[in-house]
Amino acid sequence: MPLSIALSITACMLDSMDQDEKVRENRLRRMAERQGFRLTKTRRMDPLATDYGTWHLIPAKGKPLGPFSIDEAEERLTSPRRLSFPIREAPHRRRISVTTKNVPAL
Repeated sequence: MPLSIALSITACMLDSMDQDEKVRENRLRRMAERQGFRLTKTRRMDPLATDYGTWHLIPAKGKPLGPFSIDEAEERLTSPRRLSFPIREAPHRRRISVTTKNVPAL
């Protein structure tokens, strides 16, 4: 097999892998959006930085969650909500009783 054909096949395989990864990232971003988060990739340009290539889940209010690998972010987004986010009961409201005492009659 000529070298040019082998390189062409390898390049197509890499393009396919990049395409699959991009599809996964977009799917996770949509999933995060539906759950009230924004999934963002760290903007570090230095591959030696500790958070290079990591991801953060940013809620509408509050502190960002992360850093995560893409696999950890997917695990958090696909785990059942009751396990990853505790459900809190609504606070009990005090009832106000209304009496007719001291109310002038019409």
